[in-house]
This record gives sequence, structure tokens and C-alpha cells, in this order.
Amino acid sequence: MKRYGPCLLVLLGILSIAAHRSSSDRLPPIVFVSRGTLPGGPARVPGLGPEDRARAPGGTLLLRSSDGAVRELLPGGAMFDVSDPAVASDGRRIAFAATPAKDSAWRICAVALDPTAFTTLTAPRAGLEDDLDPCWMRDSTLVLS
Repeated sequence: MKRYGPCLLVLLGILSIAAHRSSSDRLPPIVFVSRGTLPGGPARVPGLGPEDRARAPGGTLLLRSSDGAVRELLPGGAMFDVSDPAVASDGRRIAFAATPAKDSAWRICAVALDPTAFTTLTAPRAGLEDDLDPCWMRDSTLVLS
């Protein structure tokens, strides 16, 4: 299994638990991010708190399959950091926050579960305003902060 270095694993999306359970009771697929750590010790968590909400220590969007295999969902180097994955209720799309560089603004992107490419849904505006925390309201409606 590939190791992702020292990181904080944040389990944020579970795909249709009942639909993916087999007779052998394997675990459901899980979408998560593996992110770098922030200076200041374990009390500093990227994405949490007023000071660290939009910090970008670097990260990867990952899928752990029912068989336990872990794979990246984005092409290597596509984004510097990712956070806040949200799985659509149809289980086929994942929205997430991403930044292409350490000092860039965050934007919202989406990728299909079997990705060929990802789509950037929002673009940074003047003043490096960040788009974070995507959440599917319906299969076609996405909200963010």
C-alpha cells in the first residue's frame, strides 16, 4: 500500500453504505483527504478554526474501495491541496475544495467517481476570496461557503 507521509486523514464521505455491502460484510467505499500537518503541533488542524480554516499544507483526494485498495481521484499534481469532499446522493460525483498552489485562493471542483478529468466550478475573485465547504443539496444543487 502506498504511504502518503505524515498526514491527517479526514474521513468525510461514505458512499451508499447499504448499496455497497456484500454478503462478506466488506466496508463501503470511503472518499477522504490526506493532508499535510501545520506547524504548532497536533492542536492545529488544517480546515478548522478561524486561523487555520483556509491554510493549505498540501493534500490529496483519495478513495478507499470496498476491497481496501486506496487510489488518488485526481491526476498527480493537479491541485496543491484539497479538502471537504462531499459525495452526491447518486454516489457518482464528488465536490471538493481545492487550491492549485499554496498561496492561491480555494475554489470548488467536482470529479466523477471514475475520473477522467475534474471540473472547476468556481473561480477566485479579487482579494483571494476562498470558496470552501461544498455540500450537495440535491443531485444538481451544490452550496458552499
